[in-house]
Amino acid sequence: MLPLPPSFPVQGRALAINVSTLSMIIIHFESTLTANIHNTSRELMFRRYHC
Repeated sequence: MLPLPPSFPVQGRALAINVSTLSMIIIHFESTLTANIHNTSRELMFRRYHC
């Protein structure tokens, strides 16, 4: 028997974990980025109308 089949699922699982972690990090960055942009534009609008 080849030693490849037992070790392959472990590598595949590690890869899946890495991909899911990476996508979670990207989603987190995108959400914080859009939130920062919205906050900045809201502050600019607030200053424009209240100053």
